[in-house]
Amino acid sequence: MHDLIHELATHVAGDFYFRLGKNGSKIDKKTRHLSCNYQNHACLDHEFFKKIKSLRTFIGLEIFNIPESAGNAPHILPSNMKCLRMLSLQGLRALVVVPEFFGEFIHLRYLDLSWTSIESLPRSICKMYNLQTLMLCGSHLKMLPDDMQDLVNLRHLDLSFSGTIVSLPNSLCKLYNLQTLKLEYCWCLQMLPSDTQDLVNLRHLDVRKTGLKEIPRGLGKLKKLQILGDFVVGKEQGINIGKLGAMTNLKGGVAINKLENVKNGNEAYEARMIEKKHIKDLTLSWSKDDGVDDTARERDILDKLQPHWDLEALEIERYRGTTFSDWLGSPCYHNVTWLRLENCKNCCMLPPLGQLPALKTLYIGGLESIEKIGEELLKANECAPMIPFPSLECLEFRTMTSWKEWHSIDTEAFPKLQQLKIDYCPELVGNLPGQLLSLKTLQIKFCPLLTSCIPSVLKFRIY
Repeated sequence: MHDLIHELATHVAGDFYFRLGKNGSKIDKKTRHLSCNYQNHACLDHEFFKKIKSLRTFIGLEIFNIPESAGNAPHILPSNMKCLRMLSLQGLRALVVVPEFFGEFIHLRYLDLSWTSIESLPRSICKMYNLQTLMLCGSHLKMLPDDMQDLVNLRHLDLSFSGTIVSLPNSLCKLYNLQTLKLEYCWCLQMLPSDTQDLVNLRHLDVRKTGLKEIPRGLGKLKKLQILGDFVVGKEQGINIGKLGAMTNLKGGVAINKLENVKNGNEAYEARMIEKKHIKDLTLSWSKDDGVDDTARERDILDKLQPHWDLEALEIERYRGTTFSDWLGSPCYHNVTWLRLENCKNCCMLPPLGQLPALKTLYIGGLESIEKIGEELLKANECAPMIPFPSLECLEFRTMTSWKEWHSIDTEAFPKLQQLKIDYCPELVGNLPGQLLSLKTLQIKFCPLLTSCIPSVLKFRIY
């Protein structure tokens, strides 16, 4: 069906569409939309483009395979392509310098320079006042031009995986039409511009895996923000966790980092996480797990960060309390399918995660204070009617250095468990649950004292 639709579209487009290489190199003057797989990159010279001065679209296909001999952009595009609306040179590693004449493409709406070798952009690029989308993923940029405010129609800016960029100009904050700003994996970026709150139409701000130390003041004013990625909690009033409370439209995945900066449960409650019903994937992360004076306060903070019942995935990292909140493991979280508890070193008891009816994947690692796992993992009380872990398929324990015993007498638990992994639990003696009828894979690594009977499985490994 896909091929038939493609042939139909090609037929309808007629002479206005041309794919260099597949359709040969003989191009018609009527051509407005050109794609090229660079197998015949030698055909791309100034004489070739003189035939199609009215070209609207140029897209490089399979561009990652382009030979180095293809050269830089001046070899590919002449300066007279003034009618271009869309230009994609994605993956052109030979592109090191963006020519000044690119600024003359004033009708350009979409420019993709992702995964090239450019280290800077010329100031002339800010003359593209009709530009709506600028893709710079995986570039070697260190900074953007100071005149970014001139790109008045820019809607989408993507700098993801630009690991060398260290700062963003404050002029960026004058792009009042900007809706998407992607900064994922910009490791060297430590601060956002101070006037980020002026981006009043911003809907998507992705700052995952950056070097941000804190969010800028006033970020809570971005009422239209829907996708945030990471929220870095600061200590001061203008950048504390309470600013999340005003972001009522957040959806998708959110990671809240540096929760050690939250002073108490009342401050955590101001984030109003229980009201954010569109957040499906939540990470709660503390940067350090030492120096805890009041574990009861830590528990209160986690209590007040309770998410909405429609949550689907949850990760808790380096939580500093000794017990988890009652909401963690509540059967009311009927959509949670994925859960991860990582490096919560002070916790001495697991919550009743067996009550989560839809949970399919559970990872528990680095909980170094737990010595015994028993019925408390399966259900909150003996009268609970449901079968523990009714949907769980994958279960993994890792780096549980004090764990000695797994005591489970409920023979109905784990009815759908297919994969069980236990890694580096040096004190674990036994026993494994006896009735794991659906188990297909069992992997045990670095558990020298474990002498339990091995359940009958299709595949197992012991190290």
